Amino acid sequence: MKNYKELLNKLLTNKLEEKDFLTLKTNFKNLFKKALKNYFSADVERLFRKHYGSDYLDVLSQELFLRILTQRETLMSLEFIHENYLLAMAQNIIHFHLASEFKMLKAEVNFNDLLPSDDPEQQEELKLEETLPKVFIDYLEDIEVKNLVDTIAKTFSKKDLETLCWYISKSVFQTNFTVDVKRDLLYKRWERLKPKLSQILPRDLLHEQKSRKFCEAVMSEICQKLHLIKK
Repeated sequence: MKNYKELLNKLLTNKLEEKDFLTLKTNFKNLFKKALKNYFSADVERLFRKHYGSDYLDVLSQELFLRILTQRETLMSLEFIHENYLLAMAQNIIHFHLASEFKMLKAEVNFNDLLPSDDPEQQEELKLEETLPKVFIDYLEDIEVKNLVDTIAKTFSKKDLETLCWYISKSVFQTNFTVDVKRDLLYKRWERLKPKLSQILPRDLLHEQKSRKFCEAVMSEICQKLHLIKK
């Protein structure tokens, strides 16, 4: 009978190491697999795969992490946290997405929503920079970056994608992404592309670490594939 108390205490007190986080992440994905298999029809699993892609279990696990953070006081007061407790939370999350008809799709995580609005002392206690482990913040950033890159890949034209790859290659990595267009025209394309990007990219992408992650993801998920297509 697995007790999650120790791992969740570490999560909620900012003492979770990376290996513990990976263990929780794997366990959460298995919980959602179990919930979908035992309590829902195969059609429900197909719906999640349709709306969230092959990594739908990562999306659901992310939400379970956030639900746990919002229930910090309750979970900290429990002496034993059985797997069935978390399994019930997983079922509720699945029901929520079904009831909302997946309208939460790609909704940006707002960390401020995790803070209570009527208790200043508790707000101080739950400030995310003090309570969230770095491995969890990195995990959320990775998911956000992936969603941004997927959106750009699906909505931008091939010409815009080539321009973005050219600019990132030149300005960030000091490498050359070959485009069969004169340099002056590329700069004009880039000026036209910037307003489109500003409508998609969040302001905090200016943060150096997240910006680097975004650029690396664009290079691997978009630019590399464009070069492969050319060949």
